[in-house]
Amino acid sequence: MSSSFEEQVKQLTIHDLYTIQTQYDAAMDTEHGSGEHWLLIAALNQKGFHVRSVEQAIDTAEQIIVLWRQLNG
Repeated sequence: MSSSFEEQVKQLTIHDLYTIQTQYDAAMDTEHGSGEHWLLIAALNQKGFHVRSVEQAIDTAEQIIVLWRQLNG
C-alpha cells in the first residue's frame, strides 16, 4: 500500500466508511450480476479510490475498511 492510499483513507469520515462498508456488505451478499457490485465501484470512485473491476473494488474496500479501523481504532 502506498502512503497516498493511507492518506486517502485517513481523509475518510465515519460516514464515508459506513457507506463503503454498507455497499461492500451488499455486494458480498448478492449475486455477481445484481448491481450491488457496481454501486460499490461507484462509491469507491466517488471517494477517490479509482477501481475498474469488481475484484479490484472488493479488494480495495477490504483494504480501506481494515486500514481505517487500524487508524481510528
